[in-house]
Amino acid sequence: GGMGIVESAVQRSLGRAVAVKSLRAPGRGEDDELRMLREAWLTATLEHPNVVPVHEVIVDPDRGPVIVLKKVQGVAWDTVVDDAAAARERFFAADLLVHNLEILMQLCQAVHFSHSRRIVHRDIKPSNVMIGDYGEVYLLDWGIAIALGDDPTGRLPLARESPGGVGTRAYMAPEMLDPAPGRCDERT
Repeated sequence: GGMGIVESAVQRSLGRAVAVKSLRAPGRGEDDELRMLREAWLTATLEHPNVVPVHEVIVDPDRGPVIVLKKVQGVAWDTVVDDAAAARERFFAADLLVHNLEILMQLCQAVHFSHSRRIVHRDIKPSNVMIGDYGEVYLLDWGIAIALGDDPTGRLPLARESPGGVGTRAYMAPEMLDPAPGRCDERT
């Protein structure tokens, strides 16, 4: 990703494969570290089958924040969304449209759940959706997500303090292009 790198690792205490997300070393600063921590804290509040679970957050003196996540074996949706042969071979999908609609329905469940927690993702696109080897669907990369309500813990990035104009332009609603904070809500 733009801010961090994700590596495969083994969590020794449990002997399981995990994904480890950390900041890219060059140019790392306190703002980047806080953004990474906020992504971990926000993602951890979303315990849902279509959101990759956060197993642990560590602040390493040399690497900064390190997020330990479930390792998902699979492919990004953008690699199979328009490839009927790949969807058939990998997921036994007889009909590409039906396959994509089933993925979309699971994606909508993740979005609906996050909205019930007053959190807006702000970067939903096929490359941020992972399809596991057994058809499980995960909405990834909550790095620019925002909380619409107050957060007494001070851990979550708040909509009223977060600038607009972030995300992937091809997938942004018009109000998301406005650089002023607070323009996004669940309708976006």
